[in-house]
Amino acid sequence: MDGIAPKLSSPDGKKAEIDTIRERLANMSDDELLRYGMTAKLGYDKGLQQGEVSADLLTTRLSEARAEWNRRHGNVPLRDSF
Repeated sequence: MDGIAPKLSSPDGKKAEIDTIRERLANMSDDELLRYGMTAKLGYDKGLQQGEVSADLLTTRLSEARAEWNRRHGNVPLRDSF
């Protein structure tokens, strides 16, 4: 998750940030995506507790990882793993 800009404040910046996340996720293998999703989930809990990253960014990372996984594997039970 380090390669993604930590926070952009303008609406265009937010869209660019989401597009960057989506592009990166689309290029990941299933194994990489699953690891990213699990890391995003753990990072979400830890990041919120430590206040390191905004809740909005953490939510975006996690929801985009879930959306990409569901797009690829909508009928697989693992879809709710992260």
